[in-house]
Amino acid sequence: MSELYSTLEDGKIGIFESPTGTGKSLSLICGSMTWLKDHQLRQRRQTESAVDRIKELEALVAGEVATDGVDWMEQQWEAKKELDKMMKVKEEGEMRAKGEANFKAKCKSRDSKKLGKVNAENDEDPDELLLEDYHSDDENDVTGDATEEGDDIKLTQIYYCSRTHSQLAQFVQEVKRTSFKDHFRITTLASRQNLCINPSVRRLKFVTLMNDRCIELQQKTMSEPSNKDESKRRKKTGKCPFYRSDMMQDFKYSSLTAVRDIEELSNLGEETDTCPYYGTRYSVPYAHLIVLPYQMLLHHSTRKTLGISLAGSVVIIDEAHNLLDTISAVYSAKIHGNQLVSCRDQLKRYFERYQTRLNAKNLMYVKQLLRVLSSLTRCLKPEQMSTIDSFEKGNVTAHTQSTITTVYDFIVRSKIDNINIYKLLKYCERSRIGQKLHGFIHSRLQQELSPDEILSSFPLVKNFLESLTSSDHDGRIIVTKSIALAASSLKFLLLNPSTHFSDLVRECRAIVLAGGTMQPSSEFTRQLFLPAGVQADHILEFTCGHVIPPDNLLAVGFSTGPTDVKLDFRMETRGSHSLLNELGNVLIELSRHVPAGVVVFFPSYDYERQVCDHFERTGIMESLNAEKSVFREPKIASHVDQLLCNYSHHIRHSSHGAILLAVVNGKMSEGINFADDLGRAVVMVGLPYPNRKSAELSEKMSYLDKNVARCDGRSPGDEHYENLCMKAVNQCIGRAIRHKDDYAVIVLLDHRYKRQNVCGKLPRWIASRARYDCGYETGCDVIRRFFGDRNVGNVTV
Repeated sequence: MSELYSTLEDGKIGIFESPTGTGKSLSLICGSMTWLKDHQLRQRRQTESAVDRIKELEALVAGEVATDGVDWMEQQWEAKKELDKMMKVKEEGEMRAKGEANFKAKCKSRDSKKLGKVNAENDEDPDELLLEDYHSDDENDVTGDATEEGDDIKLTQIYYCSRTHSQLAQFVQEVKRTSFKDHFRITTLASRQNLCINPSVRRLKFVTLMNDRCIELQQKTMSEPSNKDESKRRKKTGKCPFYRSDMMQDFKYSSLTAVRDIEELSNLGEETDTCPYYGTRYSVPYAHLIVLPYQMLLHHSTRKTLGISLAGSVVIIDEAHNLLDTISAVYSAKIHGNQLVSCRDQLKRYFERYQTRLNAKNLMYVKQLLRVLSSLTRCLKPEQMSTIDSFEKGNVTAHTQSTITTVYDFIVRSKIDNINIYKLLKYCERSRIGQKLHGFIHSRLQQELSPDEILSSFPLVKNFLESLTSSDHDGRIIVTKSIALAASSLKFLLLNPSTHFSDLVRECRAIVLAGGTMQPSSEFTRQLFLPAGVQADHILEFTCGHVIPPDNLLAVGFSTGPTDVKLDFRMETRGSHSLLNELGNVLIELSRHVPAGVVVFFPSYDYERQVCDHFERTGIMESLNAEKSVFREPKIASHVDQLLCNYSHHIRHSSHGAILLAVVNGKMSEGINFADDLGRAVVMVGLPYPNRKSAELSEKMSYLDKNVARCDGRSPGDEHYENLCMKAVNQCIGRAIRHKDDYAVIVLLDHRYKRQNVCGKLPRWIASRARYDCGYETGCDVIRRFFGDRNVGNVTV
C-alpha cells in the first residue's frame, strides 16, 4: 500500500505483483483511496492558500506595494504570472466545491422520488428502416447530454479495471468492507448483457443482436411522455420506455448514494423503470471510483462513447498479466468469407428495396459499401478454383493458404484505394446504417434466412474497415483463402499495442498494473511503456512474497522419471511410447504420495488426448484410476461446472481423491481456484510453447526484432516467444495456493525447467522455494515428507 501510494503521488507507472491470497484487492483499495482522500484535502488547502495569496499579488501587480531593488518591472511580471496560476487554482477549487454542493443538494431533493411504471413491450416499426437523408460529411454528431448545467465537478477519479464482470463484483464487495464506502461515490459500468432490463433486448441470444436492438430502440426513443396518449404512442412505435433523460438523471443520483455492484444496479433499474446500462453512464462524471471491464477502458471509441475523461485520473488495471494480448485483441479485427457474402447480399437487398427513396448521398455511400464488400470477397477467392470439386466443404482446414501484407498493399491489391475509408466510416456512424440493416433483416428477411444468416455481419465489416485506417507500422493484414468461404478470412493483426496505449499514458496521472503473477514483466516495459514515451526511471516494479509460511509450498523439477527416461516434452519427441510410459509412471507415483486432489496441465488438447489414448491402450489409465479417480477437462464450456462438482465430490467423499487432467490456456488454467484439497499438487507437463511457425506469431516476432532493442544479447522476438510460454505456465501453477493457510506441491516435468532462462521467469515466491533436478528418487522423497505430517480433509469449491 505504501508503494502504491507513492506511485500515485509521484505520477508514475507501477507494475505490482501480489499472489492470490495476499490481500491484493484490499491493498489496492486502501492504498489508492487513501491517496485520493489526501489528494482532495491538499486540493482544498491549495484553494484556501490561493485565495489568501491572490490579494497580495493583486496589490503587487497594481504597484500598491513597494518593491526591493531596481527590477520592479520584473517582479511585477513574475507576480502577474503567479497571480494567473493562483486564479486558476481558485477557480477550479470553487468549481469543485460548487459542483459537490449542487450534487449533494440534488441527491437530497430526489432521494424519495419514485418513477412510475411504464409498459416495456416493444414492437417493430417498419417505417424506421429507411435511412434518414444524409447531406454532408461535415455534419456534427447529435448526442445526448448526460450532464446537467452547473454540475461540472472536474473530479480526480480512479478507474479500476479487471477482466470479467464477476471479478468486478468481487472488488465492489471488498470496497463495501472498508470505511471508504461512506466517503466516496462509486459506480460500475458493464455490458448490456448484465445491465439491460428491456425484455425485447434481453431475450436475444447474441451480444451483437442485443447491441443493435438496443441502439435501434434508443434512437427511436422520444423525450419524456407528457400524457397518456404520448405513452401509448411510445408503446405503439416500439420506443424503449426505460431510456428517458429525466429518469436517468434521477438514476444517477440514486445509484451514487450507496455502493452497488452490477446485480444491485440492475435491480435498482428495475425498481425505478430506468435503464441501468445508460443510467450508469450518467453517473460517471460524478463518481470518485469507476469500476469497469478493461476492454471498455482500453478501446478509445468506447471510452468516448461512455464519456470517460482520463485527464489527471488514476487507472488501475487488475489481472493485467494478459494486458498486451487484450489490447491486441481489442484492436484486431477478423471477418470470414461467408460473413462478407451474407452482409453484401443483405445490403444489396436493402438497397434494391429502398433505392428510390434514398437521397443522392445515401445512394453514393451504399453503393460504395457494396463495392467494398464485393472487392473484399474477391480477395478470398482461391488461386486455383479447378480443384473445388475434389474437396469436401466441411473439411477444408488442410487446404487453406495464408498471406501477410501491409495495410497499404492490401488496400491497393483489393482495389479499394479509390475509396475514402475515413468518410465511409463516418457515414456508417452518422447514418446508423448498421442498425437500419439489422432492423430490415429482422422485419423483412427473417422468414427467408437461416438462424446464422439473421445475425448481421455489418459490425464485423465496420471493425475491419476501421483497421484499414491503421498505419503500416502498427499492423498487418492476414488473408486466408480456402475453397470453403467459412474457412477463408481477412484479419487485421495489431503488432504495436503501444500506439493505442500511449493516449492513456499521456492523459493519466498514474497507471498501475496489478496481478497475482506478473512475471515476466519486462515485456510491459519494452513493448508498452518505453515505446509510449515513458522513461525507464518512471516505471516502478513491486513484488511481494506470499503470506503462507515457507514450508507450505514446495516446487520440484524433474528431468527424468523412475526408469531414468529423459523427460523431454518438445514437439518432436513428446509422442514417443517410452516417454508416455514414463509420464504415466510419474503420475501414478505422485497419486500415491499426494493426498486429495491433483491437477495436471498438458500443453494442448491434442496432446492431452494423445496421452489419454496411450494410457487407455497400455493399461496405465486403469492403474491411475486405481490410485485416484481420473477426470478430464471438457472442451464445452457449459460442462465445466458439472465436472468441477463431480471432481470435488470425489475428493470430499472418497479415500483416495481425484486427479484432473487439464489444458494450458483452457477453461481450468485461469479464473478457477483449486484451493485446499482441490489442488494439493499442480503438475506441469512440458513447456507450452506456441506454434512458432504460425503466421501471426512469426510476424509479431519479426516486428519485435526490427523495432525493439535487444536485451542481454537476446532477440526480442525470441524473448516474446519465451514469455508467452512462461506466462501460461505461471497462470497454471498459480491455481494451487489461494489463501494464507493453503499448502501444495508444484511439480515441473521437463528437463528444460532447470535452464536459467526458464526458471528465472517463474514467480519469485515460487522460484525461491523450488528444487530443480534433484533426482527422481530424492524428489519423490521430498514430496512424501512434505505431506507426511499434514492433515487433509478440507475442500473449498
